[in-house]
Amino acid sequence: MRSLLGNATFLRLFAGRLVTNAGDSLAAVATMWLVHELGGSPALTGLAGALTLAPNTLQFLFGPLADRARLDRLLVGSQLTQLLVVLAVPVSWALGSLSVWVVMAVGPLTALLNQPVYPAQSAALPRIVADDELTDANSAFAFALQGSDSVLNAVGGVLVAAVGGVAVFLVDAVTFGVAALLFARLGLGRPGGEGTPDGEREDEVVAADGGDTEGGTSYFGDLREGFSFVRGTVLLHMAFVPIVVNFQGGMNLALMPGFADTLGGATAYGTLLSVAAVGMLLGSLVAGPLDSLPYGLLAPVALTSSGLAWVAGVYIPGLLPTAVLFGLAMLPLGVMSVLTSALIQSAVETSMLGRVSALLASSSSLAAPLGAFVGGAVADGVGVVPIFAASALAFFLAAIHHLVVPSLRRLPPVAEARRIETN
Repeated sequence: MRSLLGNATFLRLFAGRLVTNAGDSLAAVATMWLVHELGGSPALTGLAGALTLAPNTLQFLFGPLADRARLDRLLVGSQLTQLLVVLAVPVSWALGSLSVWVVMAVGPLTALLNQPVYPAQSAALPRIVADDELTDANSAFAFALQGSDSVLNAVGGVLVAAVGGVAVFLVDAVTFGVAALLFARLGLGRPGGEGTPDGEREDEVVAADGGDTEGGTSYFGDLREGFSFVRGTVLLHMAFVPIVVNFQGGMNLALMPGFADTLGGATAYGTLLSVAAVGMLLGSLVAGPLDSLPYGLLAPVALTSSGLAWVAGVYIPGLLPTAVLFGLAMLPLGVMSVLTSALIQSAVETSMLGRVSALLASSSSLAAPLGAFVGGAVADGVGVVPIFAASALAFFLAAIHHLVVPSLRRLPPVAEARRIETN
């Protein structure tokens, strides 16, 4: 980790990612508040939330851009366009034309414009840090971003109360401007092309052979190539785990308020959300020393541990033991999130990373709203507590999948990721 602190390019990428994440968090908080304030309808607030989450499922569309474009220009362009979009709210307010529909358009559009940032980050990290630093680099990103989400959601609420939702959008615009300045100094060109910092590793085809990666001559050709690459490797099986876990997360999103009512209401709700975030944070922090363990065996152990802690947390009475167990259930997921990112970055050639990471993220994002819908509908007839507990089946199912699929079970430690074999 110490060597990363001496890597100026990594620090600029890290700082820019942190600042733009702050902008996203503030935008989400301010959007929901203004929709509530201007629309006065829970249905409109719910619709705004759904629309703001929806762009996450489209992230795969930006993968080819991360693999083809100059990464610094892609990142800067994303930030500057978001800056202009969020300014629509204070400008509309100044002109006396601000409406709930303006805010509902700005929220999803801002989220959509930020989708290139994650695949660009994934494509950039292996080019600016050494192979044996990837786990630490991903751990630093995961810990900082998850931590900033927790803090900035609270900060956003305080700012809304202090200066109003419109003013928060002005603060938001500043964050995107600062992020653009940081990204502009990265000096990252196209993968394998000009304008890349010293020490960038050469493109290399790893054992997870997805076919000829030079065949994509257009955006749509690159997009198809991304699908073909994933379909031809163990990555297709790896994608199953975040899909199942996100489905469980969607169920929890819908059921957590009702479950918290059985433990004391709003205070319990806030407590459970906080300890879940802390568990993920701690998991991302301790992931580094675990990258020497075989991934294929560590994953089912981690998933099973999460499932057992979750079920125990639901049925052991009392807020304190439930909170502790929920935090413990999230800790292994934080570990696996970091190690999975590092494994993919080590096992996929640089020219494909944007497409592959974006495609995997989009596929898993689709599961969350589906889980929320199914969980809410079933719990309405059966009851919240049993369905909340049954959501842990997702962890056990993912663990079994890892054990019964040979290519998953044989996955090596992250440091040896080039040995991944095709199906």
